Amino acid sequence: MHLLVHPADSMLTSSLRISTALFLLLSACGSAPSVSPLEERQQRARWELRSQHLLQPLLNDSNVACGDLVVEISPNYFVNVTQPAIDSRMQGERKSKSGGFDEYEWINKTGGLEGAIVLSIGAPDELTENGVVRGKGTRFTVLGRAILRVRTEGKMEAKLDLTASGVPMVWALGGAIRDLSVFQLRNGVLEAR
Repeated sequence: MHLLVHPADSMLTSSLRISTALFLLLSACGSAPSVSPLEERQQRARWELRSQHLLQPLLNDSNVACGDLVVEISPNYFVNVTQPAIDSRMQGERKSKSGGFDEYEWINKTGGLEGAIVLSIGAPDELTENGVVRGKGTRFTVLGRAILRVRTEGKMEAKLDLTASGVPMVWALGGAIRDLSVFQLRNGVLEAR
């Protein structure tokens, strides 16, 4: 018994073999090197420690009033930033994607306290047997505009940086009120003067 193979079938089989080999080769090259479970736990522990360090300066139940606020975070901090309530008569909002970031912008149309953008950055609220327990944090009252940039592409490192600016800029902490010219958080270090 002779098996006749059509030349087109032979080419198809050959190109299928080449395609499969290329796919397997490229898949192997693109995969990440395997990490041991111990190394993975150590990486996760370092990430958690760094994340807590960056958030710590804001866990003080303080209030900051400012003209403008710019916050840049890695996605893990999204739960730590409250989204402001928006009244379209007094405030505007816009969302865009650019340069590896999702950007949220809230604008006070009135320029006064009645249209202020209010958001908090801190520990998330917890639901307990006794109800909701508010997480400690810093509350920002913004008279101009607030921008939140969330990194969505590129190297994902724990990041929580912010700059409050404009006039007036006031910081209330533990009953004391201070006028400020700088309120900035970079790499877990808060500069307030």
